[in-house]
Amino acid sequence: SSSAASDVYKRQYQRRVRGWTKKNIHPGKILSTSQEVEVQVLDVDINKRRISLGLKQCQENPWQKFKDNHPISSILEGEVKNITELGLFVGVSDDLDGMVHLTDLSWTKSGEEALSKNCLLYTSD
Repeated sequence: SSSAASDVYKRQYQRRVRGWTKKNIHPGKILSTSQEVEVQVLDVDINKRRISLGLKQCQENPWQKFKDNHPISSILEGEVKNITELGLFVGVSDDLDGMVHLTDLSWTKSGEEALSKNCLLYTSD
């Protein structure tokens, strides 16, 4: 039935909803039933009777906006969101985090030394 096919498509779509900045967002977290949205047609598969639509394609790309507002060599302040063995993840906007690689933490110390207890970091925890 058409309702069963629609339910299958909804389940497949729910697994693939992705915003510009977060992966695998459940549609219920950003949309509600009966809400009207603007979407872009991405693909039409007549054989499978499937229409693929994109929501983020109709929204401003925060990556492009960040690039436009922060040229290379810009200096930013941000909150340290996470520390990993690769380096720091720093919040650079409401939606975006940037990574500071261990080798880019200090001119004179190794990454591990720069992250030692002599280094004061403010985290979101």
